[in-house]
Amino acid sequence: MGSVTLHYGPGAHRQAQIEALEWGPYMDGPFGLEGLRKDDARQVAKLCRLVAPGDDARRSIVVGPMDAIRAGSSDALLKSIEEYEAPRVRPFLWAWDLGEVSPTILSRVMPIWVPGPKGAQPETELTDSGAKVIQACLSGSLASVIKIVEEAKGKERELLVEASRALSEVLIQDPEKGLDVWDSIREALSISTVSRAQCVLALWPVDLRSSSSLELRTS
Repeated sequence: MGSVTLHYGPGAHRQAQIEALEWGPYMDGPFGLEGLRKDDARQVAKLCRLVAPGDDARRSIVVGPMDAIRAGSSDALLKSIEEYEAPRVRPFLWAWDLGEVSPTILSRVMPIWVPGPKGAQPETELTDSGAKVIQACLSGSLASVIKIVEEAKGKERELLVEASRALSEVLIQDPEKGLDVWDSIREALSISTVSRAQCVLALWPVDLRSSSSLELRTS
């Protein structure tokens, strides 16, 4: 898997640790627990350029929380995150709040929602809307997608965050289902302000993502 994951939510730190160790022993770290500093970020970038040692060639590092990194530290991470490929040392990122993660970081990772213990999952007024809009997207109901986006007027970015949370649950069960939607949501979340049109575009139903519909969407 080439994409770097960013776990977020109440159980994100623990899940990042679990998946990192399942991938391979820690190469170093963890990094960023007291706020990721520039020197730490440079060290992470350096490690990510290394080829993992050993016969299995798999080593990991855990970095986060990404929503509390210090000013200027994210720049040192961007290239290593974007260009990661096996068998290099693989970073596993985590955050408490996806909305506080730098848009440039978000544009280069695959966010995965991780709930905490039962009853600890924080919900917002758009949690249900996020689940419904993903259901509409995957079932091919463009009218429903548009309606839900219109109802979230002024909170389009928040809706996409909740939609990404709902979609991550779908992808756990079926990794091939909705990957195009995942990519378009991730791209939309890379900007700080999301318009209604950009929100609808990110949630465009899978069955309608043909060349003809793309022409209509960009015209």
